[in-house]
Amino acid sequence: MRTLAVSFALLVYASVAQAENVCIEPDSTPPTCTERTPEKRFETTEEFEACRDAVDAYTQALGVWVTCIADDAKNRARRAYKNFACKTRADTFCH
Repeated sequence: MRTLAVSFALLVYASVAQAENVCIEPDSTPPTCTERTPEKRFETTEEFEACRDAVDAYTQALGVWVTCIADDAKNRARRAYKNFACKTRADTFCH
């Protein structure tokens, strides 16, 4: 159930971010529950599942961000080529 809620939240976040053409980079560090300490293991199933959900959310957020910046880069390239072609034709009004 928690994974479904996290997925829904990411979907809403991605939709809003893409609608506004804003690519928001997720935190640069993975969830703290993934930090390696040899003497520390998951003590409960709940702790394990919470960490797994956090890692899933983190990797999904990275995927959304990568897709967003790739789309942004493609749009910039398209605009550059469009402007170049317009200038090549010597059009007086390019948009």
